[in-house]
Amino acid sequence: MTSTLLTGAGGRTAGLLTVLSALALFFLSALLITACGDGDSEPPTPVTPAPTPAPPPAPEPIPSRVPANLRVSESGEDFIEWTWDRVEGASGYRVQFSLDDDFTDADEIIARAAAQNAYRRQVAPRTEAHLRVQSAFGAGEAAEYSEWSAAVRGQASTTPVVPSVDRAALVALFEATNGPTWNSTENWLSDAPLSDWYGVGTDGQGRITRLDLGLNQVRGILPPEIGQLTHLDYLNFHHNELTGPLPPEIVQLRRLETLDLADNRFGGPIPSEIIQLSSLRVLWLHENDWTGSIPPEIGQLIRLEELALQRNDLTGSIPPELGLLSRLRSLHLRSNRLTGSIPSEIGQLDHLESLSLSNNDLTGSIPPEIGRLGNLMSLEAGQNRLTGPIPSEIGRLVHLDWLQLGTNELSGAIPPEIGKLIRLQVLGLEQNRLTGAIPAEIGELSQLENLWLPENRLTGAIPSELGRLVRLRNLGLDENELTGSIPPELGRLANLTHLSVNGNRLTGRVPPEFGQLANLRQLWLEENELTGPLPLSLTNLPLSSFIYHSTQLCVPNDQGFRAWLMTISQHRGTDRDCDS
Repeated sequence: MTSTLLTGAGGRTAGLLTVLSALALFFLSALLITACGDGDSEPPTPVTPAPTPAPPPAPEPIPSRVPANLRVSESGEDFIEWTWDRVEGASGYRVQFSLDDDFTDADEIIARAAAQNAYRRQVAPRTEAHLRVQSAFGAGEAAEYSEWSAAVRGQASTTPVVPSVDRAALVALFEATNGPTWNSTENWLSDAPLSDWYGVGTDGQGRITRLDLGLNQVRGILPPEIGQLTHLDYLNFHHNELTGPLPPEIVQLRRLETLDLADNRFGGPIPSEIIQLSSLRVLWLHENDWTGSIPPEIGQLIRLEELALQRNDLTGSIPPELGLLSRLRSLHLRSNRLTGSIPSEIGQLDHLESLSLSNNDLTGSIPPEIGRLGNLMSLEAGQNRLTGPIPSEIGRLVHLDWLQLGTNELSGAIPPEIGKLIRLQVLGLEQNRLTGAIPAEIGELSQLENLWLPENRLTGAIPSELGRLVRLRNLGLDENELTGSIPPELGRLANLTHLSVNGNRLTGRVPPEFGQLANLRQLWLEENELTGPLPLSLTNLPLSSFIYHSTQLCVPNDQGFRAWLMTISQHRGTDRDCDS
């Protein structure tokens, strides 16, 4: 029994070893197959190394497009400026600056844009320096450059280097406008500095900034070379004999602030291209022969402060675009042939001090927006065909010292708000269709020197308040429908030189207080219903004109009075003696 168990155990052990041996042999074979591969499979494809890339082709060398004509264009006490000719196709330039002509890598290199074919350098007085330049093609690290130009030496000097173009422009002007016949030609065409030529002013760099040839008998047509004076900020040809249209080249004067061509014989239309003179502050074109309409483009000259176009032959309407000139202080359009209405946009000109529209053919009413011009000191719109009432808003113009609306077709009453214009010196409402009474408020205008109300349809009495106008020099109330007596308070107007009340329906006597009007030269009383003797006190007056015909006035029987009448150069009376 025991031997049988042992025999069985030994047999199971031998079998287990046999199995383990077989497994070991299997795994060993698999490892060998993995390492060596299956005898029937393809051998692995060998890896070929990537070929070394060929070097890029060398860039074709650019043509040697070196900037030409490098030169010193200007110099001053503490600067030097070089310029050169532009290179076609260049994307820019590089300049190298050195205090000597031995350029090294340590010398500064400065990039310039394609449009910047100039370089200015601040230096110490009397310093010598050198500059060279090269063209750039392309941008960034890919940019290519031409060879360097030859270096050009410059020196800061108290004697500026003036571009020859400025002198050439003056020579052309002299030759085109009969220079030898000018009133003053001091140093013209000489080698003297341009600043010593008559009427020429220059800046610190020697560039011409001012040309003042007014009242100098300059005749002819302005040459196109005038446009080469690109540093000009002041140009004055006032009161000469220049003719023709403006040369188109004048629009190149982009720095120009004052252009005064007044009182010449320029003709044709005002060029709309004038808007290119965007720096203009003063534009005086008056007293010429300009024709056509006012260019609405002028409204784009937003820096303009003074615009004078009076006394030309301009037609058409006033452009509403002028209301865009927010800095405008004076607008003078009188004595043309302008038509249409006064644009309400003028009320936008907050800084306007003087507005002159007289002697045109304007129609329509006065826009109430004119009352917004709080800085206005002078308003002239007479000798037109304006209709409607005088707007009460005019009483807001508290700085007004001159108001002339005469010779129109204005109707309605004189607004009492005019009495608020306490600075007013001149009030002209003559030759209209005004009705109603003369406002007593006019007596509040203590600064008034001239009051013209003739040839209207005014009624009622002469207000005694007018006697407060102690500065008054001229009082015209003639050709109305005034009634009542002449107020004796008018005798207080000690500065009065002219008094006309003729052509009314006044009654009563001439106030003896008139004898106090020690400066009166003209006294017109005719065509009224005045009665009684002329007061003897009138002999105190230095009259040169005394007219009282078509009245019931009589001459007193006084030898001294009659002798005084004989001294008056213009005397037209009633030939009526008080005793008859």
